[in-house]
Amino acid sequence: MKEKADIIIACMDRRLNQLVEQKAQASEAMAIVLRNGGADVDNLSKSIAEIASAYDIRSVSVFVHNDCAAMKEIARVKDGAKADYPEISTAAEKYSEHSHGRICEENKNTQLRALEKMFPAASSGDAHTALSAKLVDVSHAPHPDGEKKAAIIIDTVDKSHSNYSSLSERIGADVNNAYFIQYIGRDNIIPDLSLVVKSGIRDVTIFSTDKTLLAATNLLRQISAQRFAASVNLRISETEIARTKVR
Repeated sequence: MKEKADIIIACMDRRLNQLVEQKAQASEAMAIVLRNGGADVDNLSKSIAEIASAYDIRSVSVFVHNDCAAMKEIARVKDGAKADYPEISTAAEKYSEHSHGRICEENKNTQLRALEKMFPAASSGDAHTALSAKLVDVSHAPHPDGEKKAAIIIDTVDKSHSNYSSLSERIGADVNNAYFIQYIGRDNIIPDLSLVVKSGIRDVTIFSTDKTLLAATNLLRQISAQRFAASVNLRISETEIARTKVR
């Protein structure tokens, strides 16, 4: 019998760190967190499939938010601007709205529909997996002084990290100034990282375990081949990420 797990999908935005950490810690099952720009479910499909094959999925929750940089980029592309990556153009096609604010609102239903395609039995009521999506208001999130930094967390199906306060300390940032891209290691996160760099962040750390060190090394090479690589301070930090299981 497979162990039960909850999947938490959220935007990489710093203003969701505390919420995601609370949700993961509150889970009574194994909580596995995935994060990218805009909480794009389709672009995390490989990670989701790998988790679903390893666990009995109890719930999948998506958290998007207002004032989202990823949605700003999609709005820009929908207005005719050239996308930096094909994934951004593909994402823009999923939205009917054009204004940034309206696309943020539409994003919740867009990600829920993507989940329903991945878990068709759950969407029809024939399975116990609960699917949900929420639009979070981050208007009053803390804006501390200090440099904003980013981290990429490469997890495995049996290890997932949600102690963002601890990892923020390791990269020298306040938890409310740290952006986290988080995945299992088979999805393309370069477009997400490009949004981080475009927002002005220059310090990026790749967190890996001993099992994902090779994937981290390959990712570093991949990032180094990108146009924006020259403007990024990039490093790998190996860490043993503990299972996110409270009870």
